[in-house]
Amino acid sequence: MDLKLGNFKLSLGTEKLYGYIEKDFNQYPLLWKEMIHPFDLPKVEEIEKMIYAEKKRETFISEHRIIRGDGEIIWVAAHFTPIFTAENEVKKVNIFSYDITDRKKAEEKIQHMAFHDNLTNLPNRPLFSKFVEKSLSYSKRNNTQFAPMYIDIDHFKQVNDTFGHNAGDRLLIEIAKRLNESARANDVVCRHGGDEFMILLDDVKKEDIEAVVKRIIKKLSSPINILNENEVFISPSVSV
Repeated sequence: MDLKLGNFKLSLGTEKLYGYIEKDFNQYPLLWKEMIHPFDLPKVEEIEKMIYAEKKRETFISEHRIIRGDGEIIWVAAHFTPIFTAENEVKKVNIFSYDITDRKKAEEKIQHMAFHDNLTNLPNRPLFSKFVEKSLSYSKRNNTQFAPMYIDIDHFKQVNDTFGHNAGDRLLIEIAKRLNESARANDVVCRHGGDEFMILLDDVKKEDIEAVVKRIIKKLSSPINILNENEVFISPSVSV
């Protein structure tokens, strides 16, 4: 197929993969590009440039998302192989595509598990460190301030010892929820380990920090139901 001029020929397998038939592409030649997810389109357009403008004679492979004819978004691996005329013009481009959605989902799951706490689903310490590095760079470029906030839950061990680890886990989950509610929309709440949490306040002023601290203390001062209608009262130690 010539991506510039149209004249598309699709196998039945490709039609099934894309959710469009050959006729759809020939009636509307830009469909092949518009079905690519907007976030992934630039890298496919870079391949298009290397084929048509730079006349590179090689097979290019792109892993990107497409929006099928039924609206479903899937990941595909697409191999673009240009065929040239004797005059070094692009005669056609052979494209071989296959579904890699399951692999991408598995990779995303592994990536998520590596950088998130299994119990609370909050970012973990390694991911928090990456956010701090990003905030440091941003603050230097834009002359802004950021503040890592440390929260330690007082007497958490007593809850574990008195009610058991299941109750302790439920308490941590609820604490994570209330910390997220206390933070601003662009702040990052992290479980640092055990009963220790961190909040990264980006582009922040003194009054913002004070407001977040007040909300944390208020939220965590309310009783928390942990197990069999048992309620506990906790208090956080907050430092910036």
